[in-house]
Amino acid sequence: MLNSFLKFILPKRTFERHCRSQAKKAGQKYYEQIDVSRWTQCLNSPRLDPVLKKMFIEYEQSDSAKLTSNYWLVLNKKNVMQLMENGYDNFKQTVALNYFTFLFDKTNLQVNFLEKVLNEEQIQWAKSFSQDSSKKHNKHALFTEKQSAFHNYMTCLLWEYAKGQVSSNLLDQLSEPSLGNPPSIMIDKRGISQDLLNAALEHDSITQGVNEIFGKEKAGWSHVQTIMEIGAGYGRTAYVHLTLHKHLKYIIVDVPPALYISQKYLSQCFPDKKIFSYRPFRDFFQIEEEYKNSQIIFLMPHQIAEIPDHSIDLFLAVDCLHEMRPGEIQHYFERINRLARTFYLTCNTKTSVPYENIELTEKDFAPLPHWNKVFYKQRRVQHNYFEAFYGIEKTGISSLI
Repeated sequence: MLNSFLKFILPKRTFERHCRSQAKKAGQKYYEQIDVSRWTQCLNSPRLDPVLKKMFIEYEQSDSAKLTSNYWLVLNKKNVMQLMENGYDNFKQTVALNYFTFLFDKTNLQVNFLEKVLNEEQIQWAKSFSQDSSKKHNKHALFTEKQSAFHNYMTCLLWEYAKGQVSSNLLDQLSEPSLGNPPSIMIDKRGISQDLLNAALEHDSITQGVNEIFGKEKAGWSHVQTIMEIGAGYGRTAYVHLTLHKHLKYIIVDVPPALYISQKYLSQCFPDKKIFSYRPFRDFFQIEEEYKNSQIIFLMPHQIAEIPDHSIDLFLAVDCLHEMRPGEIQHYFERINRLARTFYLTCNTKTSVPYENIELTEKDFAPLPHWNKVFYKQRRVQHNYFEAFYGIEKTGISSLI
C-alpha cells in the first residue's frame, strides 16, 4: 500500500531510487521497469551473433515461450541488448547482474550478516585487501570505483566465511574463469568471485542431500551420473559441479539469451568435453545416440518432455522458480517428478513476480506428497532465501544414464 501511494506522488526516478534502496536493505533484487523499445532493432542488427538470433527466433516460435513469465520475456530482451552494447566478453559485469551477482552497499543484509559472524581480524583483512590500490582487481571495468571497492570488500567477506563452511580441499580446486570479465579478486594467485563462492556453498548443501540419499562421504557423488538444471543463468553452478566431479553428464535447460551464454561459456571452460549444442528436434529417437555420448547438453524447456523417465539423478533449480507463475512452477514440479531421483531448489521466501501482479511465498514451492524431505532450511548468507533437498520415490529406474 505504501509503495503504491509513493509511486503516485513521487517522480519516477525518485520512486525507483526509493524501491532500489528498500530492496538492497532487505537483501533482495530490485525489479525496475525495463525499456525494451530497441528490441526489434537489436534482433535485426548484423552485429547480433547468428547463433543467438536463430536460437531466439526458434524460442519465440516454441512452447518454451509459453512457459516463460512476462518478467523474463522482458528481461531476456534486456539481456540481449546488454550483450549487444557491451559484448559477450563482459557478460559477468552486465547480464550476470540479472542472475545471482549483486552490487551491494553497507546497508545490505548479506553484508550485515557477514560482518556479524566474522571476527575483527577477518573484517580488517577484508577492508585492507579490498582497498589496496596496488591490486589489479581494484577497479572493475563496468563498475564505478565505489561499486568496485565495496564489491571487492563483500567478496573478501564471503571468502572468509566460505573457508569456514566448505572444505579447503574443495575450495582449492576452484578458480573463477577469466571468461566474461568477472568482477573477481586474486587470492593465492586464483580468481575468486562471489558467484564462485555462492556456488561452492550451494554445492556443500547439495552434497549433504546427495550423501543422505546415495551414501556417506564421497561415495554419494559416485551415484550421481546425470544432473539437469533449469534456469542456469550463465552456468556458474554447472561450472563448479563439472569442475569437482569430472564424471558428470550435465544438462542445462534454459531460454535465450541465458542458454546461448551458458552454451558458449561452458564449451569454452571445458573444451575437452563432448557438447550437445541446442538444436530443435521432434522426438528423443532423433537425438538419442548423440545425447547418450555427450557430457554437457543444452535444451529449451519444452524439450524436456522428450527426455526419458527416471533418467536424471539430481535436478537443480537455483534462484529461478520464484520468478515464475504458479502454473509454471507446478509444470516443472510435474516434470521433475517424472524425470528425477533427487531435487534441490533454492528460492526467495517471499517475492512479487514483476509484470504479473503475483505474490509468491514458501507455500507455493510445497513438495509433491511422495517427495521425501532431506532438509529444508534458510540459506547461509542470503537469509531471505530457503534451500531444500528431496528424494523422489520411483517405481523403476531408466537404464539411460
